[in-house]
Amino acid sequence: MDYIYPVPFVMAWLLCLLIFLERRQMWMLFIATSFLGIGFYTYIASVVMMPLYLLLTAAALSGIGPRPARIYAVAAAGFIWPLLILIPWAAHHADALMATAGRYQLANLPALAVTGAGSAGFDAGGVASVAGILRELLGLLIFLERRRPGILFAATSILGIGCYSYIASLVMMPVYLGLTWCVLSGTIPQPRRLQVIGAAGFIWPLVIIAPWLLYHSDALAATSGRYQLSNLPSLAVTGAARTGSNAGGAGAPVSNILSDLRQATHFSGVTGRVSLYWYFFDPSYLFLSGGYANVINSTRRVGVFLLPLAFLIPIGLHQFVNVRRSRLSLLLVLGFLSAPLAACLVVPEPYAVDRELEILPFAVLLATAGADSLLSEPLRGLRIAGAGLLTLVPLHFAFFCFDYFGDYRARSAFWFEGNRRGALEDVIAREPRDNAAAVYLSKDIPYIDAYWRFYVIKHGRQDLLQGTVYFEPANLNPDTVPGGSLLVTNATDRSIETLVNAGKLRTLAMIPEPGAPPMFAVFGR
Repeated sequence: MDYIYPVPFVMAWLLCLLIFLERRQMWMLFIATSFLGIGFYTYIASVVMMPLYLLLTAAALSGIGPRPARIYAVAAAGFIWPLLILIPWAAHHADALMATAGRYQLANLPALAVTGAGSAGFDAGGVASVAGILRELLGLLIFLERRRPGILFAATSILGIGCYSYIASLVMMPVYLGLTWCVLSGTIPQPRRLQVIGAAGFIWPLVIIAPWLLYHSDALAATSGRYQLSNLPSLAVTGAARTGSNAGGAGAPVSNILSDLRQATHFSGVTGRVSLYWYFFDPSYLFLSGGYANVINSTRRVGVFLLPLAFLIPIGLHQFVNVRRSRLSLLLVLGFLSAPLAACLVVPEPYAVDRELEILPFAVLLATAGADSLLSEPLRGLRIAGAGLLTLVPLHFAFFCFDYFGDYRARSAFWFEGNRRGALEDVIAREPRDNAAAVYLSKDIPYIDAYWRFYVIKHGRQDLLQGTVYFEPANLNPDTVPGGSLLVTNATDRSIETLVNAGKLRTLAMIPEPGAPPMFAVFGR
């Protein structure tokens, strides 16, 4: 779960920025943006997100103090100094940058937004969409306090950029733009001009998608097939697809796709989605188990939220609906209730937590309001209850960490598609530097080419790439494989097993798995 690594740095940045805005201590601003610079190294998405946080910081600092240039300089210096070591490193490791670009398909960013293609496991794009919502909420709050149109433009621009983060964002970001308009209409005397500014901020990041689609018209059809959009009316809550029809799959005309999407508004399709919507508010899912039956997206021992929030979130909802009524309160409540909308429109699977991660910031803010309400109650018993619930939060999180860094690692290993690292590093260790043999990698192992490039760069053995051959085990002719070559395949591959029994290949290593039988094996010629 390396996508979680940026979160502490973002939280530290936000806390330090809020302290600076209250106390005006320049060193606190320097520390705040330094957290962003250091967070740049935590995860690939941080390369994009941390500079955006810096821009949001600049928006928050606009008009503050008599010397804004000095304030901006301090903020920029805090962000830049951790990145200085990156320049000389990149100059000597240009191949690492190219490998990263290939690994994350940086040349196909618009395609990733349209097709939703991602790596196996928990998609970091969902986490990026959550970060975008947090930035937009912060920007909206700053705008409501200072009434500067530029801040509103920056806030809605973040929503527009967020459309590229995850497939669900194509539905949710326009929804949040609409909620932003609702807040403006209830708090600004003449909101029309500001609503236009907000729309402009949302639209400009999306301009590049129109010309891109002209040259990649098959991407829309591929997306329809990937998320089974042509089968929306007939898909049950279990996600079973309609058979005998591929109208919306790859290669389908756009007119067919649009016709299929119109069918989704028929009564049968709507009723199925209404039923599915309530699955995402199942208390057992939210607070006890959390997620699919497999353990990629959930440990199955803790819910989407820690257990104390089962009490704090309803109290917060009560506060915002009945006590603290305002347009901003309405925004938070509707943001919470609308979070599963995108998950109900794509492949309909109940408890698909990775498709409704937008619920996280709204739920946490509701829970915070609930805790604040309990702690400010005149009745001593309610204050004690509030303090007790807050005390249980870190205790329950400690339980999660104990399980996550313990038994979960073995329990979930199978679902993360095997110990590729062990197999490839075993091959690298066997290859001499002066006279390396050919390396044969089975095409039956997903993403094996990307993993191979990554590990040879990690170990400084790019020379092995020249002798790498990707092959299909069923079509392998052992007589064409040079002597001394190393082969990596699935451990249970019948074709390779036949060659071993015939004496054509020999087994060098069965790569162990933490909690399952070996999935990969290394063979020699």
